[in-house]
Amino acid sequence: MRTDIFLKREFSSMVCMLVSMIFCAWTQCQSMR
Repeated sequence: MRTDIFLKREFSSMVCMLVSMIFCAWTQCQSMR
């Protein structure tokens, strides 16, 4: 159970980082255009 929660936390943090990176790249593309 504990490991499952840990995995979920790791997954959520990874998704958050991925979303922020994509958002940053998208905003940069928009500003360039």
